[in-house]
Amino acid sequence: MRWLLLTLSLAFAACGASTTETDLGLVASEGCRYPRACWLTSCGCTFALTNDPACRLCDPVTNGKDCICADYSELGDVQCLELEQLCIGKGPSCAGGFCVRAGTACDQTDGGDEPQVVPDDPSDGGPSVSPHCPFRDDVCCPRASTTPDAAAPDLSATD
Repeated sequence: MRWLLLTLSLAFAACGASTTETDLGLVASEGCRYPRACWLTSCGCTFALTNDPACRLCDPVTNGKDCICADYSELGDVQCLELEQLCIGKGPSCAGGFCVRAGTACDQTDGGDEPQVVPDDPSDGGPSVSPHCPFRDDVCCPRASTTPDAAAPDLSATD
């Protein structure tokens, strides 16, 4: 019985006070870093506004340091986002076509940008998705039609 008491007393004496610290050497910064910027989310999502200082409130590249988006909260909903995250499918519907910036011709050689597939309004009877251009001022261009020659082989140039 004495051995049991001695063993237990030694076991409890060995447990001293300890402190718990994080094993992470880095602490996440609250700043907004490149390639993101502080954007006013109520801006119109037109391509022309992408460099407008009224919409891009703080850019870490031009600022020279991380931006704190909360400093601009009195202007409205300000978020640290990449441009592509800010304007997702805000433009015209573009099924079967491709998107070009306003004022650009629908030239088939460059192909433009593929539309972004985004959720439709759920109030229309259920979940569905549709392709839209990213910016409100984008133009949806139709693709060139490639109708195959389905005629019987007659040795013409399109067979």
